Amino acid sequence: MTVYAAGAVCWRVTNGKVRILVIHRAQRNDVSLPKGKVEAGETLPETAVREVLEETGLAIDLGVPLGVTSYTMPNNRDKVVYYWAAEVSPESFAASSFEPSEEVAGCEWMSLRKAKKTLSYERDVEVLERFQLLIDQGVLRTFSIIALRHAKTIPGSEFDGPDALRPLTHRGRTEANVIVPSLRAFGPQFSSRVPPGAASKR
Repeated sequence: MTVYAAGAVCWRVTNGKVRILVIHRAQRNDVSLPKGKVEAGETLPETAVREVLEETGLAIDLGVPLGVTSYTMPNNRDKVVYYWAAEVSPESFAASSFEPSEEVAGCEWMSLRKAKKTLSYERDVEVLERFQLLIDQGVLRTFSIIALRHAKTIPGSEFDGPDALRPLTHRGRTEANVIVPSLRAFGPQFSSRVPPGAASKR
């Protein structure tokens, strides 16, 4: 059975230079990128944000997807890990609550070049190579556009008003609640404005 996990390349700019966060794992005696296994009921974006917080004390919002790595673990199970870039804001950095644990002995910020030399696994280096491409292309700072259709609503024939204000059914409210944690992983800015053209039914 395949094990799914998610993590992030946490980065920030210091004195005009990009710095990458790596973690030193005591139990495995290695250096890697923060990541962890998906827990029951989680989506991959949720996992990435939670694991970074647990391992580094940093609260992040996900940015550009950095692809997937896959490998076979010592127990012969396959593991697939999804990564995102995640800029660490000055506020998040200042509020970091990292404390060494049995799993993570320490965190260290370093240049991209040093990080590539320090990481214990080539698969992590490959993730940083994808990250380097973003820097080279000048698209490191970007944002996600999430196209989301509304959840299940009452029939349009039963509501005399703007389509954007049509009430959700019980099922629709459940669907809306379920999607919130995944959306929150990307740090969306919500607006209560009714979009243009919403006054007419579709």
